[in-house]
Amino acid sequence: MMTAAATGSAKEGHACLSLPLALTVGDPAGIGLDITIAAWARRRAAPLPPFVLLACPDTAAARARQLDAPCEIGIVEDLSHFRDLPAEMLPVLPVAMKAPVVAGRPD
Repeated sequence: MMTAAATGSAKEGHACLSLPLALTVGDPAGIGLDITIAAWARRRAAPLPPFVLLACPDTAAARARQLDAPCEIGIVEDLSHFRDLPAEMLPVLPVAMKAPVVAGRPD
């Protein structure tokens, strides 16, 4: 995983125009990650607006491996710097999980 460091802020008055959509996964054990990873894998065929996934990076990476989907995770520490990551990385704003996540087993 790679980190996009927070080194500044968006320009005054234009912050909302330069920020990505914030996408949550819902229940981490549900299909939200599956849908997000599948969409990310097809982003060149069906262009997506810029977005940052709010999720546990380890959980997202594990789900991508389970799905055998090419999805490298990039950690974003500040939404205004999500474009600092290489274009092939799925930008993830880390959200801590209180317990391990098992796909298909919500708790």
